[in-house]
Amino acid sequence: MSEIHIAQIGELFQEDESFEFLSNQNMLEYDFIIIDLKHLSSSLHQTKLAKIDKRVSELNEFILKKNIPVVFFCDGSSSFYPFNSSKLSFFELLGLEVTEELAQGKKFEINSSSLFSDFLKIYSKDLEYTIGFSHFNGINISNAKAKNLSVAFYTKDFVFLPTFNEEWDFYDQTFLTQLYEVCKGIRKDEGTTHLPEWTNQYLLPGEKNERENLNRINNEISKLLENKQESERRLATFIPLKHLWSGTGNTLENSAKMVFKELGFTLLPSEPNRDDIIMKWQDKIIIVEIKGQTKSAAEKNAAQLEKWVTTYYLEKEILPKGLLLVNTYRELPLEKRTQSSFPDQMHKFSIDRNHCLLSTLQLNTLLLYCREHPEQKEVEINKLIETTGVYENFQKWDDFIKIADNEKQKKSPIKKEKVSNS
Repeated sequence: MSEIHIAQIGELFQEDESFEFLSNQNMLEYDFIIIDLKHLSSSLHQTKLAKIDKRVSELNEFILKKNIPVVFFCDGSSSFYPFNSSKLSFFELLGLEVTEELAQGKKFEINSSSLFSDFLKIYSKDLEYTIGFSHFNGINISNAKAKNLSVAFYTKDFVFLPTFNEEWDFYDQTFLTQLYEVCKGIRKDEGTTHLPEWTNQYLLPGEKNERENLNRINNEISKLLENKQESERRLATFIPLKHLWSGTGNTLENSAKMVFKELGFTLLPSEPNRDDIIMKWQDKIIIVEIKGQTKSAAEKNAAQLEKWVTTYYLEKEILPKGLLLVNTYRELPLEKRTQSSFPDQMHKFSIDRNHCLLSTLQLNTLLLYCREHPEQKEVEINKLIETTGVYENFQKWDDFIKIADNEKQKKSPIKKEKVSNS
């Protein structure tokens, strides 16, 4: 399946684009729209009815042309009055007759005849309800445990699901892709007459065996999806390490912080609008200046580090260790980073000021070494902190990072060259 272009109103998912409901964003640019109803409620407060009606019409146009309903995640009551002169709720603006009741919980009774039955069996542990529906014109998805109160339902145009609990932890794209597939089936299934739930009390010949077989298959799918999500989570942990030798700006800084934390450094608060990291190792204070460069490091980078070191000394009367951490030649493949990361003209300035010069690729390799040899971690970190000038260790990145053995490389093998200071 080609990539799904998903948009959200709210900030439920980190990976996906978002826009405000009352913005001028063309909804038809997307394939699927999800809405945080609590966020929507707050954004429509005291807004004129005409403006909301216009966007609701555009939302209905999206549903009609894309042939897929819009999904709402319900967090708290949505029977709000977003404008002064009307007593309409947002459900009424959507053309729905809904009566809400306050209710809260995490246990669901799933309607097995709903299109969402298999989906909710997989993800119900990640959801919680904060509102229920005693009356609605749609198909029930799930009830609150032991209560005749729906917590999720759908129509051909809209889906209303519970919100996420604090423990939810799954890969956004997997969840959204599966939700998209279920929703695509709703309008296709529009002409199908849904059976009342009481018909499930009666079994036709062979129906019991087929239901049991389907349950076994669903259990296997659930386990495979859990394994898939766990694998995706593990793969996601590699991304910050690759940002160390490809990133710049906040991305690079956040990756470096993650590595320093894992190595055992304590990160200390720094003043706003400062680029440096302040951290502690045992009784030593270290100031880190981080840069992402398309070429080698520069003397101005070392001068900036010295500024932060001096500032800290003047404020705290403690002289910290200065560490210049640079992602040099960040746009080059690793095997092509053959030039020095720290030119000779930088050395005297840094040595005179007790600075340590370190590439992010070396820091990555140091971390990987310490993961394999945790008993050597303290020794190696002390060597790093005691270094004045260029840090010479862990320059052989290919001891730990391997070049993928793909078909292109098999036909045109890359000639490895000696890598220095990168």
